[in-house]
Amino acid sequence: MTARLSRERSRAGGRSAPLSRTTPHTLRRTYISIALVANNFDVLWVMGQVGQEDSKMTMDVCAQLQQRVKREHGRAFDQLVRKARKQLNGAK
Repeated sequence: MTARLSRERSRAGGRSAPLSRTTPHTLRRTYISIALVANNFDVLWVMGQVGQEDSKMTMDVCAQLQQRVKREHGRAFDQLVRKARKQLNGAK
């Protein structure tokens, strides 16, 4: 089923189109993102998997993912601190 046909069927059924902005480029980028995370950011391996000779796109995706990972670590730490505060305040 093509993305266009899926959009038409979704709209006919009163639903928003889940694939309205899906392109081959977004699918490729998604694959690269998943492959980088799954392989501990092994850029050379991922480049070989997608047939890239120039590392620019892979490195751009990698940099964006690493920033997100850092933010997630920060959120997890903040959540841990909040939990500890609740436990301390509840123990008094």
